[in-house]
Amino acid sequence: MSSKFLRSAVILTAGVIFLISTPALAYAQEKETKLDSEKKAVLTITEALEKAWQYNLDFQKASLILDNARIAYKKAKANILQSQSKIDEKQAELNWQEAQNTFEENKNKIEIEIVSSYNNLKYLISLLPLKKKKVQLAQNNLDRVREKIKVGTAGKLEELAAQISLKAARQQLQNTEHQLETAKESSFVATGIENVSQFILTSEFEKSIIEDSLDIYTATALQKRKKIQFARKNVEIAADRLEQLRMTDSPSLDIDKANNDLELFQINLKSLQNSVKSEVRQKYQQLESLNTQLQLLNLQSEQAKRNLENASEQFQAGLITTDELSSKEVSFREVVLELQKSKGNYCVAYLNLQLSAGEELELGEKNAN
Repeated sequence: MSSKFLRSAVILTAGVIFLISTPALAYAQEKETKLDSEKKAVLTITEALEKAWQYNLDFQKASLILDNARIAYKKAKANILQSQSKIDEKQAELNWQEAQNTFEENKNKIEIEIVSSYNNLKYLISLLPLKKKKVQLAQNNLDRVREKIKVGTAGKLEELAAQISLKAARQQLQNTEHQLETAKESSFVATGIENVSQFILTSEFEKSIIEDSLDIYTATALQKRKKIQFARKNVEIAADRLEQLRMTDSPSLDIDKANNDLELFQINLKSLQNSVKSEVRQKYQQLESLNTQLQLLNLQSEQAKRNLENASEQFQAGLITTDELSSKEVSFREVVLELQKSKGNYCVAYLNLQLSAGEELELGEKNAN
């Protein structure tokens, strides 16, 4: 299972991904994109991660906790030089390994959240002008209906339907604006970037990942998950403590407690193994669900493309208006955006599955150990 995420799952591009171009909306958006490109700097996922390593408060907190664990480890090692206790030495090593693993888990969680946030931001930024265009088209339609009413070719019921369509379009625009503002705030907290709109988000997601079976992921997790390895170490240390008490003829109550501790660690190991199996299954099923969604969106994208091509031919033949053509193009572009967003969601789900399986992520070069 490959963990080269930035090489296998994210393709850095600077172009617009839409498949075909028609008059009206396409020309306006391409012109706007060109002007934006001249004014704005590029922000890739890698650069967003680098910002997070500098400004993310959760990452700073995790780094300080790790540093405290390092200090505690050094103090424990110094004490062991006097006591010469092999069991204490094993415990100190285990505590330090667990602290390092906790740091890595926190780091990976932050990184995946940033990848997810980047994907969502890119989607919302591209979706906003389409929602504005739908409001404009709905307003144009209402104006036309009212003109028809004046000349007696439409009625109040048609006007009411047009008003409802306009209200719905405005509500969708407002929802998108609110979602974008929330996403920007989350991005600022995660990366320290005050206004992400000043950048062009260029990282594209592609589903180019070869998946293994659930059984392989589960077996890999049981073998590689460090928490399971640590649980086995705890069982080993508890067994050593019990054996030491028996060899030194310690009080029976101490021996009984040590025996209970050993059983508790053994139960904890089994419970953890069951929990990991369940977690991997859940992440795998989520990936399968997203894969099915991608297949559906691919079909819908093809359908929307053909509808737009047909509308373009009808427009050239004078059979439909500019607004009718623009409406088909907006629908097509919305489906394409949904498809790209779902590809990003798929990649995020794949990263989470990798973590559940005990694989290492390679999203950047930062390492605080």
